[in-house]
Amino acid sequence: METIKKFSDKNLVAYLLAKGFKESALPELDHGRVFFSFDYTPELEQETLNFYGGHSLVDAQAYAYHMRRLAITASEMHKGGGQNV
Repeated sequence: METIKKFSDKNLVAYLLAKGFKESALPELDHGRVFFSFDYTPELEQETLNFYGGHSLVDAQAYAYHMRRLAITASEMHKGGGQNV
């Protein structure tokens, strides 16, 4: 069983963060894509399915905050040549 899930979809990551999940490691840059890591749990898997299935609800302001933060993180990582921020 997986212990870490990595996602590059910033919309999903912002949703998971707004739902209260915590990143388990610093973001990584791989082949031009930024990956965000989370500890695998059945709840994480269910929320991922909810998100992609269109059955997700989250506080809009929390989601917007995390989207801005993720965009800044990704931009800084690309500028820094892939170094973790």
